[in-house]
This record gives sequence, C-alpha cells and structure tokens, in this order.
Amino acid sequence: MADSTRIHIAGDSSRAARESSDILVAFSFLFLTADAACRSLNDPAMVGLVVFSCVDVVCLFCCLARFEKLGPDTPPAKRTKLKAGIWVLPTALSLAFGWRVAEMMPWALAAVVWGMSLSVALGGFYGLFLY
Repeated sequence: MADSTRIHIAGDSSRAARESSDILVAFSFLFLTADAACRSLNDPAMVGLVVFSCVDVVCLFCCLARFEKLGPDTPPAKRTKLKAGIWVLPTALSLAFGWRVAEMMPWALAAVVWGMSLSVALGGFYGLFLY
C-alpha cells in the first residue's frame, strides 16, 4: 500500500504546478538579488559581486540541468564542454568571494584565503576531469 501511495504522489505533479513553482523561484531570486544590490549601492565592488554571483549561480544551474538531461549516447565532446562549464562557474565564484574576503584581511590571512580558493579550484578539476 505504501508503494502505491508513492507512485500516486510522484505522478501527481502537473506541468502547470512545476511552471508556477519555477516562476516563484525566479521571482524570489530576482527579489533577493535586487535587495542585496540596493543594500550595497554605496560600494560598487559589492554590487558587482552580487550581480556576478547571481548570474554565475543561474548559469551553473542551467549547465547542471543540461548535463543531467544528457543521454548515454551523447558525444563525449559535449559532455566534456558541459563539465568544463560546471567547473569554471563555481571556480570563478569561489575566486570572486576569495577576492572580496582577502582584501579585508592582513596579508598572511589573505594568502590563506587565496590558497583555500585555489585548492577548491584544483580539487574540483581533479574530481571532474581526472578522477
């Protein structure tokens, strides 16, 4: 009986419900981005970071969604290009946050922040392409 309930619940999501949910998520994302940008209008670098971060995250989610839709017969070159995009986007985000944090730190701690950002970038490259 529990299995039939799961099937009924899983099959209950309609296209209209998904579309309204997507619109709500997009509206929330835009509202939060605008709010964060308005709160930091006196700091242009922060506004740039907020806008860059939001665009980067949206592009990352789009790349991940396209990667998940790839079938087993997809050419390896297309798969590799999407993996590269999936690696570049979070790496850029990590380095951008590292840049903003490092400029507030003494040089020794800034070096640690940059080292951590670079280790995330190299670890992601290893995980996606070499492992």
